[in-house]
This record gives sequence, C-alpha cells and structure tokens, in this order.
Amino acid sequence: MSISVISACMNRVDPLSISIQSWAMNDQIDEIVFVDWSSNKSSEHLTKISSKIKRVYVPDQKYFNQPQPLNLAFKISSGDQILKLDSDTILNPYFNFFDEFKVDEFSFVSGLYSPGHKCLRPIWGTIFVNRENYAKVGGYNESMGEFVAWEDDEIVNRFLLSGLEHRRIQASKNTIFAMPHDNKKRIENFKAYNENGEIEKKVRTLMEKKGYDVEDNIDYAILSHHTILNNKKYKRYKGDSYYAEPVVDWNVIQVDEQNYVCQKSSTK
Repeated sequence: MSISVISACMNRVDPLSISIQSWAMNDQIDEIVFVDWSSNKSSEHLTKISSKIKRVYVPDQKYFNQPQPLNLAFKISSGDQILKLDSDTILNPYFNFFDEFKVDEFSFVSGLYSPGHKCLRPIWGTIFVNRENYAKVGGYNESMGEFVAWEDDEIVNRFLLSGLEHRRIQASKNTIFAMPHDNKKRIENFKAYNENGEIEKKVRTLMEKKGYDVEDNIDYAILSHHTILNNKKYKRYKGDSYYAEPVVDWNVIQVDEQNYVCQKSSTK
C-alpha cells in the first residue's frame, strides 16, 4: 500500500520547512503533496529536500481555507492511503507512526478525542485513512473556510456516519507531535478574523463582564467562538448524509514532476 501525505499552508512556510523533512525521511511515505495557498514567503525550495515532494501553488488567495487546498492535494496525490498533516506537525524518527497506527477499509485514525477523553497532547490536525474512504465522504467540506477550526472534527463526524471505526492516536507512543505556537497563528489568515469585527467585539464584551484578562486570552476566545459557529452550522447527526459535495473545480497545470500551479476554474 502506497502512502501519500497531504498538507496545506498559508504563511507557514518556516515551520513547514522543518516538519516536511521529517515526513520525507520516513521510508513508508511514498509521496508528499502540499498546497501553498498564496503564502507571502516562497516555498519553492522545499521540493529540493526530496523527490517525493510535490508543491502545488495557488495564487491570488486573500484568505486561508483548509478544506479546499486539502482536497486539491488529494486530487493530485496518488497514494492508496492518505495521511493528512498540518504544516507544523513532525513525525518522530525514533518511533515510527505507521508501526503503531494502521488503517484498513473499515477504519481511520485521527488525533481527535471525544468529550471527556483525557489527552495532554492531542494531535488535532492528523487524519490517516484509505483513499477510497476519503473519496467516499467527499473529502473535507469545501463549504467551510470563513471561520477557523473544526474542519478536522467535521470530516471525522462524517467518517463515523459512514460507518468507519475511529482509532485514536495515542500521544504516549511518541510517534508524532506539533510545534507549539500561539493562538494568533491559528486565526490570523482567516476571513472572519480580518473582516468580521463583530465577533471580536462580542467576545471582548463577554470576557470583560466575567472579569477575564482580555488581552492575554482574546485570540483563544475568538478561536473558540469560530469553532462554535462551525460546529453549529456543519455538525451532522445520525441519519444525515456523510457526503460533502465539493464546490470547487480546478484548472491544474503541471509545471514539472514536482511543481503545479492551480487556479479555480469554477465555484458552485
């Protein structure tokens, strides 16, 4: 079984420059497809790390959107199994991820945990699944994107509705970890953070009423509010369809064996 890593980034080229080396070093990974969503710093040098790496550049994007570039990466990938990793997630070379966590046609692996499940180091942005099952649910929900967060929870929700068994990553196995960063990094590239001032105003008012330290916690509070909004809008329940119809068609131009430039040809 061949394994493809898919990832997407906007203005995260520096951490990706570190993490992608750990992916390329893993002999069980056959291909790495990352989408650069109009980063302000070039990522062209990353293809020089390994012939496994394919860079997909999408120009003229003002704000980040996780689902659309991830589905684009999937479209270009060829692996029988798909490992989705965030740009700041590192695979530990001392403990092989694939020795500990395996998937088949009936299961998937993720770093998400159910409410009440104790985990000191959840790996939120990691999902490992067979190609057929990724395609079966329509991949990530491309209608999401204005608000940050919950896109991984959303696809996990639909994997479960499709009948797949959820196998959770155990952080104690030490196979994978994420680089620490502040909450501003999570939200700064999203449309709602930059254009929807009412959210910040509402959150600030609530925090002030409760006596919280606003300036030290405002970014986390905004992130939490975005998560709640996405949850309310996109969560599906038993009996709902697990399929999310893709909304973007792509014009894919292959520049060479490792480089692609893609533009949206239409949006539904």
